[in-house]
Amino acid sequence: MIGRHKIQLLSFYPNLLRYLNSHNKDKISEIFAMIIESCHDLVPPETIKPVIERIISNYVTEYCNNAHITIGINAIREILMRMPLALDADQIEYLCLFRSFRNKSVSAAAKSLVNYFRDVCPELLPKKMRGRFAVIDEDNEKANIVFGAQKLHRDIEGIDLLKKAEKIDEDVNLAADRVLDDHALKKIKILQLKEGVRRVDRHGFRDEDVMRKAEEDVATRAVREEYYHKMLELIRRRRMQ
Repeated sequence: MIGRHKIQLLSFYPNLLRYLNSHNKDKISEIFAMIIESCHDLVPPETIKPVIERIISNYVTEYCNNAHITIGINAIREILMRMPLALDADQIEYLCLFRSFRNKSVSAAAKSLVNYFRDVCPELLPKKMRGRFAVIDEDNEKANIVFGAQKLHRDIEGIDLLKKAEKIDEDVNLAADRVLDDHALKKIKILQLKEGVRRVDRHGFRDEDVMRKAEEDVATRAVREEYYHKMLELIRRRRMQ
């Protein structure tokens, strides 16, 4: 409820600290899920920072169980996806060092955290972890990530990709010239996913066959999602009859 409606209930987060103790590890997945769902981008970073620090001290250390370390890193990643400014560079580096941990699940969780910051804000990572293909631009520059800032879209997001795919002049106001139906919106979504595959390039894809396969997988996934939502809508209508 707090995260979905972006409710400002700052007194809620200090009360979570009492549940983040070592003797509550049996119910830790439920507790982490509650914490993650209560986070959103309008919560001040200094409010949630003590909660993350408690998670690190009690669940993300070399002396903890591998399963708890994995769950802890994944929970912190989900929190940071909602509030990237909740930790400083030193704390992020500590978590990312687990990518060389001896347990595969722990190292995979740490690598996913590294990949996330390569996309969102590479400057928060040490230079050796940023990767060869990480690009710092106006979207992921640290100076442009400000608490409470909202990104405003003056046009349909991704419509420039549709213009490029259909070889339409950039000066043409496509949204005003024609009504974008479901087919056009679906095409925009697929083009955005393909552009994301090219832009991230975190695995060093340079082989054309590998890139083509990745793009085909993205397109297939988009079609499956559309089919799934249509089936849900059909089931809902049948139940109403």
